[in-house]
Amino acid sequence: PTIESKGNQRGVARCLDNIGRSYFMLGEFDKAYEYYFKGNKISSSISDKQGEGNTLFHLAELELALSNPGLAMEYATLCHSIRTGAGDKKEQVEVLLLLIDLNPDKNKLPLMKMALDLATAAGSPDLSARVHYKLYDYYKKNHAFNNALEHLELYHHAEMDFHSAALTRKLENVQLVHQVEQEMKESEILRLRNI
Repeated sequence: PTIESKGNQRGVARCLDNIGRSYFMLGEFDKAYEYYFKGNKISSSISDKQGEGNTLFHLAELELALSNPGLAMEYATLCHSIRTGAGDKKEQVEVLLLLIDLNPDKNKLPLMKMALDLATAAGSPDLSARVHYKLYDYYKKNHAFNNALEHLELYHHAEMDFHSAALTRKLENVQLVHQVEQEMKESEILRLRNI
């Protein structure tokens, strides 16, 4: 039986979005568009706001890749509205980063400050780092070098926090694997002694 016959419409919509994303990454934009729209139609019909938001975000990226900033802005703005309603701070930051890239310089600063507040509230050092870097770049271009330096330093601190946390998680995983292997070896030694 197919996934559609099981009635899992949310899963179907997400699969279609993922297929569209794969075509996007391959540069086959027409096929990506086709799958994004199919997935979004299903997400809309079942009121799956997260699915709608994801597809709209991908459509915005697609339009940006096709040099259609106006359409990209429309999709990103709709996505932002949906993600704000859903309350997921990390997803809101992701779309704000895209909106920052799409907006003219005079409109970027409020979006960057909003993104930084959300990234901080979400406790996400990787997103905080990305926003700090955009703030650094913005202030540098506008000759506010003290502000630029401040955000460059904050960017480096956030990057270090992110990579430190990632290394800590990897080290914990390696230690756990080592501990399990040691226990398995000891168990095998005991088993062999009792034979």
